[in-house]
Amino acid sequence: MKEYLVIGAGRFGRSLAENLMKLGHEVIIIDNREESINRIAPYVTHAICADIKNIEVFHELGLANIQTAIIAIGSDLEASILATITLKEIGVKTIIGKASTDYYAKVLKKVGIDKVIIPEKESGRKLAYNLSSKNLVDYFNIVDDYSIFEVTAPKVWVGKNIIQLDIRAKHGFNIVGIIRESGEFLGNPEPHSVIQDGDMLVILGTSKDFITVEKLINKE
Repeated sequence: MKEYLVIGAGRFGRSLAENLMKLGHEVIIIDNREESINRIAPYVTHAICADIKNIEVFHELGLANIQTAIIAIGSDLEASILATITLKEIGVKTIIGKASTDYYAKVLKKVGIDKVIIPEKESGRKLAYNLSSKNLVDYFNIVDDYSIFEVTAPKVWVGKNIIQLDIRAKHGFNIVGIIRESGEFLGNPEPHSVIQDGDMLVILGTSKDFITVEKLINKE
């Protein structure tokens, strides 16, 4: 479990915060609109109504355990710059920022932001999955909470076939593809297909299924 700070409770910020919570993390979200904070409050760890242009807010919050902050206010460049500088000063290791244009993205990179997201290119849900796992290679949402995600094969599965693993019965999701280290793709793999070291698995499932696979990988 990790702790994240999300600045901005607009559509992108809400999506990101809610999906990080679904993936088992703790989330603090800040926005200067009381209505937005009231709407998101039941779905996050802490929801705070505050003006982020007041840099004292960050010092008062006590963000010692926050390793990653996401500035989800792409339309206000000044606020994003101030937040970036302040978060760097207080020791937040990784800062990700939303930008409305390529120009905004360039400016944010110059002031020290680690990664810039242009929402039209990357959704809050996808970013939440990518933040949650070093094992996630790719992700695609299908509908509601159902997604296709590509992850490294858990070591405990290597050398066993799909029948032996009995994944559908034990965990409730399906392996819909296997990508071998050589690049060979096995679509809808046969029950006797053996998981090999270095395989990438294409899995159809929910956020809970993603957490299950992640736990199996992290046991190694």
